[in-house]
Amino acid sequence: MFTELTLPISRGRLRRACDEDLHDLVRHANNPKLIHWLVDAFPHPYTEAHGRAFLKRVAEDRSEEVFAIEIAGKLAGEIGLRPGQHERRFVCGIGYWLAEEFWGHGIMSEAVRVTTDHLLSDLGFVRIETDVYEPNVGSQRVLLKAGFQLESRRRKAVVKHGTIYDCLHFAKLRD
Repeated sequence: MFTELTLPISRGRLRRACDEDLHDLVRHANNPKLIHWLVDAFPHPYTEAHGRAFLKRVAEDRSEEVFAIEIAGKLAGEIGLRPGQHERRFVCGIGYWLAEEFWGHGIMSEAVRVTTDHLLSDLGFVRIETDVYEPNVGSQRVLLKAGFQLESRRRKAVVKHGTIYDCLHFAKLRD
C-alpha cells in the first residue's frame, strides 16, 4: 500500500523497520514501563524470537506498515499504520511506542505529526485515528500536540492489569 517512506524529524529519521533493529527492539520492548499501555498482544517478556517474527511479518505483510524511529543510528521507537479497507479505505489507524530514554523530548509528537501529515496530504487519506486508555496522559499529549482531537470516550471499554478503564478515541482529519 505504502511506498518507501523516509521522513526527516529534528532528532533523527523515520524509516522502514529492518532486521538490524532486532537488538534495540528486544531491549526496549522488555521495559515494563513501555509495555504498560500497549495492547495485550504485545508480548512480555519480549524475546529475540518475538522480535524476529515481528520483523519478518512486517517485511512480508504489507497490510500494516511499521516505521522505525531512528535516533543517532539506533531504533528508538516505532509507528504502526493500519490502512482501512473497503468503505473505510480513506481511514488509517495509527499506533506507536517510544523507548523510555526518549520520553519527554517531543520526539513522538513530531514523528506522529510528520507521519500523519504525510498520510493526509500525500497518500490520500482523509482520517487518521487511534485509541488511548484514559490514564495514559503522555500518549494523549502526543496526539494533541500532533494535531489530533479527542472525539469520544467509551466508558469502561478496556481492561489493563486487572483494572477497567475508559478508552479515548482521537482523530486527525484532512482539511
